[in-house]
Amino acid sequence: MRSDCTFQAGWLLLILASIGACSAPPRKQSDGQELERYMTYAGEPITSFSMLGGLDNWLSLSRDKVVVWTRPNEAYLLTVQLPCSDLSFAQRIDVTSTGTTVSKGLDFVKVREQKCTIAEIRPLDYRRMQEDARQKAAQEKP
Repeated sequence: MRSDCTFQAGWLLLILASIGACSAPPRKQSDGQELERYMTYAGEPITSFSMLGGLDNWLSLSRDKVVVWTRPNEAYLLTVQLPCSDLSFAQRIDVTSTGTTVSKGLDFVKVREQKCTIAEIRPLDYRRMQEDARQKAAQEKP
């Protein structure tokens, strides 16, 4: 019986570790620097985007801004209407959609029980952002 408990505890720890992997990545820079970096690669506002494959990843940048990835290299900077008090500290978010389309003014970023209306959507040139970061890192190597 004891080995069954150990086996179940092991599975429980594995599940908890997996859940933790779904949370937002740790901050490397101050919120202001991180937001500025993402804004540099943000395109003009759009009214909607497709989330056919679901939410791949996300990163909270401020009280009203979050980056969501729908694919590894496809990202959008969302601005939500305030108040959205928990966005900066969220461990988990959800983005609503109509079918597979996320629309400004109609859909929400959900944080806990709070629904934060999406006020602006900007596509990010995430590939260029990664390439610029690689070039900068290569230049900084001795």
